[in-house]
Amino acid sequence: MHRSLLALAALAFIASCNEEDPAALFADVSYQLRCLDCTPVSADSPKRDFSVSNGQNGTTLSCNVSSGLISLAISGEGFKLNVLDARPGDDPGNRCEVQIAEGGSGNEYRGGCKGVGASGSQPCEVELVRDGEGSFDGTVECHGIRHRVTAAATRHVVAPGTTDDPAQISVQGCAGL
Repeated sequence: MHRSLLALAALAFIASCNEEDPAALFADVSYQLRCLDCTPVSADSPKRDFSVSNGQNGTTLSCNVSSGLISLAISGEGFKLNVLDARPGDDPGNRCEVQIAEGGSGNEYRGGCKGVGASGSQPCEVELVRDGEGSFDGTVECHGIRHRVTAAATRHVVAPGTTDDPAQISVQGCAGL
């Protein structure tokens, strides 16, 4: 009996040594919050183009999948980009929301999602495509995304320095994907 317990414990130890650690959460992101046709006219927010692992350079990343919907949250010094409850593929679903903030507290814009090229009243076109275990690539483009407090204030989320090219997102190590 004693040998059986030792053999079982040894097998459990060997099996645990063969498990790989999950991939570190990593994001490659390129976007800019712009004032293309806003009134009053204001300066565009800084161009954001970075590749970062969670915790690197003061940046916090969070990505998870629940009920098949992807939620990605990225925040750092003076900015935040969230894509919440997006269904993978070319139709992100009606629960999807983009939240973006620049500068200080209260300077946040939010908008619902629609598929790329789809008609509808939502300001953000979102497409997230699975790219292997725990990874996805995607695009986000918002025209007229509204300020969370002052609905008359709108901005655009596009690729840095462009007027109508989508922002790019690539993520590896997303839990549950």
